[in-house]
Amino acid sequence: ALEGNQEEYNLVLDAFLGRAAAIIEAAGVELIIVYQPEQSLKSDGTLQYGYSENGMAEFEAACEKYGIVFCDMTTSFDKLYQQEHILAHGFSNSEVGEGHLNKYGHAVIAEVITEKIQELEAE
Repeated sequence: ALEGNQEEYNLVLDAFLGRAAAIIEAAGVELIIVYQPEQSLKSDGTLQYGYSENGMAEFEAACEKYGIVFCDMTTSFDKLYQQEHILAHGFSNSEVGEGHLNKYGHAVIAEVITEKIQELEAE
């Protein structure tokens, strides 16, 4: 978000997503935006994410306004950590959970996108 100016951010976001929607509509395709949040471990071993839930809701609402499919990976990343004790970011040569998506994070995103495409095709 633009520092301290939510109204300006919302205007830019609306203009950007509106332009993207016009392009995809002209092309006859659907746009899927995947949000993959940064993760960090708290001292008690639980995950935390560094984003505003209100900001996320506004982004999702803007996507819905323009018919853009929005996939928030937070729940899927939580599931990966809770069930398999694996973080979606980081490698053996970096800080825990820091940096780029690793192969597990990429695999989870691929699964979610595949499911979403199959869901959209079934409509």
